[in-house]
Amino acid sequence: MHNQVRSTLTQWTGNRLGASLLLSGWALASGACAGKANQSNSGCSDCASSGGESFGGSEGDSGGMPGSGGASGGVQEGTGGGSTNPAEGCDVRLPAPEKQYALWPMSTPTGSGLAHPESYVADEETVFDEVTGLMWQRGHSEAVSPPAAVDYCAELELSGHCDWRVPSRIEIASLMNPEEEPPVAELLEDAQYSLVGWGSEGERWAATIAGDLVLSAVDDSEQFNFGVRCVRAPRPTTVTNRTLTLEGEGEDRVVVDSGTGLRWKHSDPVVELPHPEAAPHCAALTGDGGGFRSPTGKELLTIFDDAHEPSDNLDPQLFPLSDVGWHQVAWTLPQQTSAEMWLVNFTIRQSYRLSSQLTVVPEQERLVFCVK
Repeated sequence: MHNQVRSTLTQWTGNRLGASLLLSGWALASGACAGKANQSNSGCSDCASSGGESFGGSEGDSGGMPGSGGASGGVQEGTGGGSTNPAEGCDVRLPAPEKQYALWPMSTPTGSGLAHPESYVADEETVFDEVTGLMWQRGHSEAVSPPAAVDYCAELELSGHCDWRVPSRIEIASLMNPEEEPPVAELLEDAQYSLVGWGSEGERWAATIAGDLVLSAVDDSEQFNFGVRCVRAPRPTTVTNRTLTLEGEGEDRVVVDSGTGLRWKHSDPVVELPHPEAAPHCAALTGDGGGFRSPTGKELLTIFDDAHEPSDNLDPQLFPLSDVGWHQVAWTLPQQTSAEMWLVNFTIRQSYRLSSQLTVVPEQERLVFCVK
């Protein structure tokens, strides 16, 4: 067990601490599980109209989302209430289709100065991401096959909760942080192991906290080389379905993501520049009030959509490309060129470190997305 986690209760009475870690033995559960056969009494928030813990508070001025506590004191225990009847058709074994998209902001590295710096609450069994509202299992299963992984999470009872499931691709991407010592890596047991997420067609994805993402080649008859880490979504999201919409005209035209709140500069086609010119290009944009920057790798993955695979997994109405089907690679933060920077390849559906490949060099013109 990591020595940062204390078994005694720690109270947090001040304002939101931004990117700092609050590690405590705080009890997240409202009671022990009553069993999968009677989830209406188990406190499983995904399978009840309400009840269980409450992530109260109001939207604050330091990056908080509605219901996340904001500047008013962070995560708080509540009494629940209302109907405890399970939602009709409730099934928490696999991520619902809408869970393939980010319905919450993507956290940013603590030292970046960007909005939504990562912040976590941990006890001995779970890690709660205050930015996304997702709760993660600190440990993991043994090496298992994909079907056994689904069963493992569906049957898991942890910290008084029964509504655990395997995560989606975008949910595992939410834990990515290319910093040398990312805070979440200190909280998850065996954080060096890859995370496994399920896609919209049942395919499996493997991701590292460092920033790698690749389609897994493990089929149902084989085993992952590492265990699965389960997730639950106890905090209601501000939207139930993500939409991407075009707003504005001319230089003010942007693509607005209702889930993450990100605003992407619209360009037809998407601009292609060498990496040293990418960040200055975004910073010089004045449309929509300016303030654009290069995106992080996991922010780019929020617009990745394999429903548009023929157009390099990007919606061609929102992000038109000048050339389709030719290894469309996008630059990410940091603004400074280095071998440790990360690339997102929309064509082959991967993210990887610049130093891990030989085909892309910073002097080449590659996709430049600008966001704020």
